[in-house]
Amino acid sequence: MNISECYRGILYFCNRYFLRRRFLTAHIPELELVVKFKTEDAAGRRMYRRRNYEPHLTKFVRRNVQLGEGDIAIDVGGNLGWFTLLLSRTTEGTIHCFEPDPLNFELLTHNMSVNGVTRASLNQCAVADKEDTMTLYLYPDKNRGRHSLLPINEGETVDVKTIKLDSYCESNSIDPSTVKFVKIDIEGFEPQALRGAASLLQSDAIFLVEYVPHYMEKGGVSISEYLDFMYSFGLEAYKVDQDTSETEKLDRARLLAQETPLDLVWAKGERSFN
Repeated sequence: MNISECYRGILYFCNRYFLRRRFLTAHIPELELVVKFKTEDAAGRRMYRRRNYEPHLTKFVRRNVQLGEGDIAIDVGGNLGWFTLLLSRTTEGTIHCFEPDPLNFELLTHNMSVNGVTRASLNQCAVADKEDTMTLYLYPDKNRGRHSLLPINEGETVDVKTIKLDSYCESNSIDPSTVKFVKIDIEGFEPQALRGAASLLQSDAIFLVEYVPHYMEKGGVSISEYLDFMYSFGLEAYKVDQDTSETEKLDRARLLAQETPLDLVWAKGERSFN
């Protein structure tokens, strides 16, 4: 930890515990971004102190996702908007972002506005394999990115609208071939979201998808069936290393044996990532 980060840590402590501020703003000079967050939230706290977020995934995206004008990215589980903001700064594409939680969506909308983002479509809904109203199980304010449609959190709940990505693309005249990147981080509900996205899975898009076996199993998801589904589209799985952001191909056996969370990239055939 350098002196500047230490100073921001002290400043955060004072704002949270002495001044009792409900919201703070993180500054990300490298990307010329400001991000408003609920003071207790882990994602915002990291941005505030370290001026980055999930650096290994951020580096992977910056190296491997090039969107030209007319290309599309999809961000499922937008939270505060980090990846939508990142893509808006580093590519020429349009981003379609989905976030169901009311407060998270309010902050997401604010962060797009204050950063002058014009190439993002924001949707206050969850992504699933059906269009319905479902229960979102909320995690405490200390980590507002851990809300889930699986019953893995105890405490408050909120009813949210769900959509299928295939239906969304059709109703918004989005040609699946123009979708080049899909990021999904929704705390174990990723298989259901992907089951509603068959047309996208048939494309050549890169899918960055969180893989949390214990959440999936707790929510009644069969890991074996999920992997069979993904492999049926000719996709291969690559782990993104948390230290280097380098990728390593994982086979089905290793994925089935995996017990801890992974950041996986799914892509067609053999791929070489930067």
